[in-house]
Amino acid sequence: MSKKNTPEYVKEIRKNKYSMDGNIMKIFSECGITTYPINVFKIAKALEFEIVYGKFKQENVYGVMWDGDEPLDVGGRKLYRAILLNKQDSIERQAFTVAHELGHFMLHCQDDRNFYERYHGGAEQTESEKMIEDQADFFAANLLLPQNLIKAYIAQYSFLPKTELVTKICKDFLVEKDTVLKRFEELGYE
Repeated sequence: MSKKNTPEYVKEIRKNKYSMDGNIMKIFSECGITTYPINVFKIAKALEFEIVYGKFKQENVYGVMWDGDEPLDVGGRKLYRAILLNKQDSIERQAFTVAHELGHFMLHCQDDRNFYERYHGGAEQTESEKMIEDQADFFAANLLLPQNLIKAYIAQYSFLPKTELVTKICKDFLVEKDTVLKRFEELGYE
């Protein structure tokens, strides 16, 4: 069997046709995302990913992504495109993991070869592995907290002290505090 179909807009993203903001807006347009919190599970489903929840043998594993022409056997299920999530993680961590794995799918997968990625914390990485993981993290943060939405949101609630604003963003966008703080840094909010 061959790999599942890759939509044309994903192929365009892989060819760097758009800016990061353009990538995010294209994904939202194609997947019917109109407001926050960003439903990355809906995006994954639109891309024909199966989401599977389980417990990993190795500690600090947040998730696994597979896109291949051969099936990945998961508990007797044969999956050609899948994201496996740690069922013990919070919904915010699971959403970031899905967004991170979608980043790999958009930025690093190719139609002519299988792609396997395991997302974990605290592991040693080569310089090239770190660069690829940083790209997927940056994509995930942009997907969950898109620049246009988060800037408008910050302007709307600019009267709040920073700690309260961060807490409100976490609640309203269903993201972890670290994601918000990193995004603030990327957008120049101190």
